[in-house]
Amino acid sequence: MENVEKLFVSATRNKYRFNFKGVQTTEDLWDFSQNELNTLYGELNKKYKEISDSGSLIQEETPETKVLQEKMDIIKYVFDVKKQEAKERENELYKARMRQRILDIKHRKQDEDLEGKSEKELDELYEQFK
Repeated sequence: MENVEKLFVSATRNKYRFNFKGVQTTEDLWDFSQNELNTLYGELNKKYKEISDSGSLIQEETPETKVLQEKMDIIKYVFDVKKQEAKERENELYKARMRQRILDIKHRKQDEDLEGKSEKELDELYEQFK
């Protein structure tokens, strides 16, 4: 978590902007879809490779490559969080559907139980609910 904090501190202190559908701030990334984040990541990665691939065996980090790497790390973090949240929402939806199915089956079994009762037993039950 400490590295994530450092990333976001760096992003806010250096006022990182992302050129995607206009100029976006770091906090705007949370409004992007996973596909949009993936596209933006790909664009930055392409720039990073163009800048850092000098054909040399000695790769030195430049201020520009450092900024690009931090931006990609931020995008990756936001993407991973959104992916986990989507997975959790999907899991909660599955649980809700299963609870509903269980209730439906339970009600059906209760109906079957009532239908199996004699007319006299049904009359007695009816009187209890008057």
